[in-house]
Amino acid sequence: MTCEIPSESEIPYVRFPEDPKIITVGDFKVFEYVNPSEMAKYVKILSDKVKLDNFDAVLVNMKGGMFLFESLSRLQGYSKNPVKIEYHRPENAYGATIVTPVPPELRNLKLLTVDDIYDSGGVFRAIMADSGPSSEAVAFVTKTGIPNQIQIPNMTIGLKIDDKWVGGCGMDLGVPDEENTFRNYPGLVVKI
Repeated sequence: MTCEIPSESEIPYVRFPEDPKIITVGDFKVFEYVNPSEMAKYVKILSDKVKLDNFDAVLVNMKGGMFLFESLSRLQGYSKNPVKIEYHRPENAYGATIVTPVPPELRNLKLLTVDDIYDSGGVFRAIMADSGPSSEAVAFVTKTGIPNQIQIPNMTIGLKIDDKWVGGCGMDLGVPDEENTFRNYPGLVVKI
């Protein structure tokens, strides 16, 4: 199964609510963007498109991709452990800083990279270059209006959102890890 770059109309677009509900996550008051029950529907739709068993190994980028990987694994009954990698996007850049690369012994196998967000595309470009030509990628969300977004072949995206800094579903909302309750929140939220 090859995941082609989806057309704009194939990616569900969720707009930020005009009158967002204020909720509390941990010690923080935030605007609710997508509630957990709606988000579960989007995860299920994405799970129907991307089958983990079709790959030799699954790469999970940093902490952000774990929520999506664990969600897909539960839905699909997938029991293998992922290979953890760590590629960061430098602030306001289209490249990637590599902390933990794709292991050399996995390069050129059929790999799936799982991450939380596809924004500039620089991180995915670096991971895919290290993974090999038969690899694919999946991101839970992408944002609208990212200028010069790098197009990634064999990319599947769960949903499109407005260009806001979001938390939940693996994303941290810019809160230090020791205070961070957002990564495991099963919906999307925005800072007030």
